[in-house]
Amino acid sequence: MQLIFEITWKCPARCPFCTVPKGDVVMPLDLYERALGLFETLGEEISVVLSGGEPTTLPFLDRYVRIAKERGHSVTVVTNGFFPDTALNSGADLIEVSLDYWGEKQDEVRGVKGLWRNIQYLLERGRGKVVIRATLLHDNFEDLLKIHEAYHDVPMFVMPVRGYILKPKKEHLEALAKLENVYIADTCPAGISSFVIAPGLNPEKELDVLACIFYRRLLGRLIDFTRAELMTILKEGRKLPRFPCEKL
Repeated sequence: MQLIFEITWKCPARCPFCTVPKGDVVMPLDLYERALGLFETLGEEISVVLSGGEPTTLPFLDRYVRIAKERGHSVTVVTNGFFPDTALNSGADLIEVSLDYWGEKQDEVRGVKGLWRNIQYLLERGRGKVVIRATLLHDNFEDLLKIHEAYHDVPMFVMPVRGYILKPKKEHLEALAKLENVYIADTCPAGISSFVIAPGLNPEKELDVLACIFYRRLLGRLIDFTRAELMTILKEGRKLPRFPCEKL
């Protein structure tokens, strides 16, 4: 089971396709650990993903990593490269760097100067630990080919698989899937084995559980962090059609 924690909504970037709310909200460590403990009662192996916003804006990112690892879970940090050393020093098992365009165009689209330089630094310093997470858009197929050519030894995970308002072309997905070290999932785990856990209406006391980072359907809220709340979330998740983002 994959739990994607949006531990902060702080982010310096202004990505036009981002679906995550903006704000200074930070997920309290105690709520984060309570949510982990609740999902652990299901008895399934858990993979923790620390996302945002931009998680490297939190100087204590390593504390989120440490809590999950001490509970026996693998941890991935997703970053746009804003503070690369914070990601590298977090203790995470894996770092997914979000990269969609080649060169300074990455900075232009994200609205932050220096991201491309920082990403290059991450890819060089984090060999064997850093992977590329790319979102296939309507205009970046050639950029992804350039990135793959330059960093062909770095695994590239491409999303979304289908649909969504980003409208990737089917032939581009198929062409990328043929490249070595490029991975495009052909299943949709949203609400079944993958959940997004985000700050709730009262971010100091409760958390929201969503179906997917793209398809942000609210499945339920963790207020008392009870088994009943968790069962409601699982029930709502099972109702979802596969690839619901196709309909957006």
